Amino acid sequence: MMQARKLAVVGASLGLSGLALGQAPDLLTAFDSGGRAMGLGGAGAVNDSSTYSALDNPAGLAFVFAPTYSLGFRNLPDRQSAIFGNLANPDRQEIDNYGRTTFTHYGVAIPFAKGALGLSYTLGGYYLETTFAGNLTSNGDPVTGYLRSRKFQTDYFTGSYGFSQGPSNLGVGVVIAHQYSRDTERYTVTQGTGSNEVLSGASGSLYGVGLVAGIQRDYGSRLNIGASVRTPIELDGDADAEALLPRLPGKASLGFAGRIDRPGRQDFLIWSIQGDYWFGGDDGSAYPRDDFLSFGAGAEFNLVRGANRIPIRLGYASRPAGGAGFTSRDALTFGLGWRPADQPFFLDLSLAQPDKGKMDAALTISYRGRS
Repeated sequence: MMQARKLAVVGASLGLSGLALGQAPDLLTAFDSGGRAMGLGGAGAVNDSSTYSALDNPAGLAFVFAPTYSLGFRNLPDRQSAIFGNLANPDRQEIDNYGRTTFTHYGVAIPFAKGALGLSYTLGGYYLETTFAGNLTSNGDPVTGYLRSRKFQTDYFTGSYGFSQGPSNLGVGVVIAHQYSRDTERYTVTQGTGSNEVLSGASGSLYGVGLVAGIQRDYGSRLNIGASVRTPIELDGDADAEALLPRLPGKASLGFAGRIDRPGRQDFLIWSIQGDYWFGGDDGSAYPRDDFLSFGAGAEFNLVRGANRIPIRLGYASRPAGGAGFTSRDALTFGLGWRPADQPFFLDLSLAQPDKGKMDAALTISYRGRS
């Protein structure tokens, strides 16, 4: 039997050909790494004051008055697909899985001078899909051993400083991004007494640097307005990976958070709404990134009993598709926290039930030292 092997390393052509295969929920850009805000539909992140603020809004670091350390982990949803029929235009079946659980945030915030320094690692984008095949043909010839693997992961390493300036808090930071991209495909086409093995793909790591800046302002004791901007980040590194996703979009956020007290009780309610505008992504790459607006809203009822405060959260997150070949991923979110006044540890558990796929779960464990 005669055999021929074909080896190709391609970028844009492979990515574009795959976009027509299916419509996957878009987590390439707007991946929620967890924390308190996840239980509020993503709202409140730009108004919060935590180790997540280093990336979300450095101005929030100005409210950190004691050394604070946080560790967050959550599931990473993935997708398994099967294709049938003609390779050029196959039928497709998909299963969205809970995925593996891993660390998605490490952070530290330490008071310094008139504000606080924040250092963090945050997973900001993730997509993993494995595609198999059965009863697949190419121009009538049988196709065997089909396997396609696509993975994208965006890691942000941020150093920020937030400080008070009159009635406002201001903050600025430097963001170092690491983007891993992989899109590989292999299969064998049998033609008569010979076969042709196709192996094509692109993979590699890219790096880039951007800036983030933000502001928070309290209006009385009942309303906080926060805003932040993160610049788009140009990526350099492996040439094949640059053809897949060469630039990370920027993000402009605006959020409102308010507090409502219960007369005669220690319990209180916090509400939050936030809009995020993603802009400046590369729209000509294999995985184009469009400008789009995402939205989140939520409420947090704080039940105070003795030395314990228990936040109970409910929210809704709307995440439109950020590019061709993907769909939106909206979710109803839930959260539960524990804030003991006499202990240095506190917890935040968040759950999200998306309209597509399995439920997400995230847990953040934080330690606050003495001020």
